[in-house]
Amino acid sequence: MTEEFGYTRCFKMAKEINIKYLPKMTEAYNNYTNVAKGIIQNNESLNETRSFTEAAAERLKNGYGSEPGHNNNVAAYLGQLREINEEMKDASRDLNRMLSENQTWFKKTTQKLLETNNDLLRDIKESKKPAEELESELKTLAKDIVDLINNVLPSKIDDIKRFVSKTENKFVTNAYNIKSTIDKMDSVVLRGYRHNVWSDVDSEFLRSKASFFDTEYKM
Repeated sequence: MTEEFGYTRCFKMAKEINIKYLPKMTEAYNNYTNVAKGIIQNNESLNETRSFTEAAAERLKNGYGSEPGHNNNVAAYLGQLREINEEMKDASRDLNRMLSENQTWFKKTTQKLLETNNDLLRDIKESKKPAEELESELKTLAKDIVDLINNVLPSKIDDIKRFVSKTENKFVTNAYNIKSTIDKMDSVVLRGYRHNVWSDVDSEFLRSKASFFDTEYKM
């Protein structure tokens, strides 16, 4: 193949990357944030557990157990729910750290891919490298983008699923058993609690949508 034909092939490959592949990175990240939100926010077992453990902490804060008519055993069980509530807060903070790390990784990775893309566009425009070498580098770039979209981001989702499942297994059954014991002793003390989401999924780590700089050279 002649160099001229080779550069034509490279131009077509670069055009496909910029029109098709790069926008899909944005779509893939935005899909990741939406799916992650759903996994976290829609876990009603954890939401309900956080709601009544938070209520238990509030009842104790408001003085339950300090009056002669209060049941000391109920107060002790409320204390156990309060401890679970604190541990769930710690799990939520750990989850936010994971989301923050994912966001940082994505920004750095996509910025590197964009820089590679711009370098290749410049090399094609200025014919700085042999066409065969450019074609090989364009194929690698496309492969890296596809891997990010089809493999790496889905693996991040799987990590979040595992974390949420582990958190659910750790807290929910035990908390519900304690609540059931409390309800048998005092059916009023935990009545009418507010519904809470167990982890703040409206944090900046999921609210931010992916954005990309325009490529340096127009196709």
